[in-house]
Amino acid sequence: MKYYTVFFVGLLLVLVSSNDSFAKAFRVGQLPNGSKLGCISCHNSQNGGDARNPFGKEVGTKFLVNGNVQWGPELAKLDSDGDGFTNGQELQDPNGEWKIGSPAPGNPDLVTNPGDPASKPNLNGIFDAIYAMNDPYEINITQNLNFSEINISYNLAKNNYVRLEIVDLNGYSVKLIESIEKSEGRHTNNWDGRNDAGATISDGVYFIRLSTPENTILKKFIYNK
Repeated sequence: MKYYTVFFVGLLLVLVSSNDSFAKAFRVGQLPNGSKLGCISCHNSQNGGDARNPFGKEVGTKFLVNGNVQWGPELAKLDSDGDGFTNGQELQDPNGEWKIGSPAPGNPDLVTNPGDPASKPNLNGIFDAIYAMNDPYEINITQNLNFSEINISYNLAKNNYVRLEIVDLNGYSVKLIESIEKSEGRHTNNWDGRNDAGATISDGVYFIRLSTPENTILKKFIYNK
């Protein structure tokens, strides 16, 4: 009798666990390009059911309604894993416009994991098509006549914390220009083409990355000294 009781309890636990995983698997379809990543978009393993990664924690605490993921602009503009790219940029839906049942946005082959800081986009030549998004900061980039400096200006609609940096094609920070609380209005910075170590960078394609608590905006430019 004990054998059958233990066996029954064990079987019941397996069934409960399986049903729990199955019940949550539908959330994969509530994210843009969710099928590309599967459960690992929110969990630490592909099987799901284990601890949540940073994106999964964000979803679980702020963006679940009746057990359903609420994908939209608010979740898309956050950078849950802190890798410098928003959740929307990583899932190929930078503005959070995708709806359940709609075709997958962007290029599924370029999807990266919004819950894993080691998984981030490679900023290549198709940046403009993939990351086209509204720029609330009106970022403007100009190079002076002797090509030794880049002038970067942006506009803030309110007092805000700003992190402004230059990043390379792999998304790595080359130069931190400022990380500070700024007042409302137009601001301008001059950058001399040197990295954080003081060495002049190579000619090529780079990006301005401007981050505030509300948004992360990337803007491409070509540096040619």
